[in-house]
Amino acid sequence: MNFILSNNKMSRKSEYVYKGYQLGTVGLLINGFICIAECISGFITNNTALLADAFHNLTDSIFAVVTLGAFLLANRPSSIKYPFGLGRVEYLGAFFLGIVMLGMGVHFIFVSVERSLYPVPYYFNPLVFGLILLSAILKLSYSFFAYRYAKRFNSSIMRASYFDSLIDMVILSLLAVSYIVSQIGNLQMDGMIGGIISIGILWSGYSVVKSAAASLIGMGPNPVLIKTIQTIIQKDVRVKGYHRLLVHDYGIGKTLASVHLEVPAYLSLIQSHRISENIEQAAARENIYLTIHIDPI
Repeated sequence: MNFILSNNKMSRKSEYVYKGYQLGTVGLLINGFICIAECISGFITNNTALLADAFHNLTDSIFAVVTLGAFLLANRPSSIKYPFGLGRVEYLGAFFLGIVMLGMGVHFIFVSVERSLYPVPYYFNPLVFGLILLSAILKLSYSFFAYRYAKRFNSSIMRASYFDSLIDMVILSLLAVSYIVSQIGNLQMDGMIGGIISIGILWSGYSVVKSAAASLIGMGPNPVLIKTIQTIIQKDVRVKGYHRLLVHDYGIGKTLASVHLEVPAYLSLIQSHRISENIEQAAARENIYLTIHIDPI
């Protein structure tokens, strides 16, 4: 593996980390703003659903901090003690955050059931309604922002940010609808919407814990990642096949893989080397550190 390839990998990784900083910072600012706005609005209007969603956005803000920390650690150079870096700290932080989300989800389920059985009137405020709509627009904008980067870098953490923001936008839309219905139809939907949001918090917590635990234990490689490597290998028509594809995930920017390539035996050593080098460089552009063993057939 030559010096040029090493530089290509580092430039690709640096771009990925930089965009990760951008995504995490924007997410922190948006979720922090929505959390504070909903918390104040929830206390002013006595709305449980708003308070539950405020906590949901608080956890999103904390997750944004975890994401920023993960990208920061991923950008630190490897050491003798940690030869593959500290990227997996992200999974540890996400695991504990998911446990907190599960606990708060259960808490808000009980509060929402109590509000459904014993409704408490809450008050319409045009400013609060405007904040809910603004929050929904911000979440939708952020989801498109995250989707763009997730598609470009094939990043699971960026893809998770996209889906989470999209779900949050739907929740905020439900809040806006319930806010209008409660005034027009005189229906107290606070408990029901709060329950839906609580279920969303529980599902998010479960998904975070499951994903983080699987990554820490050592789950199988992402099918999308495998497909990406397969596509890169199959672009060279001289490659007849491959076997022993192994993938190791060490956090953001630390995906290592190795594979045995099957090439025609009549190719020279130089030709075979160039094939493997081109494939390694193509993988590096996808942020994959690929090592190839040539098997002549």
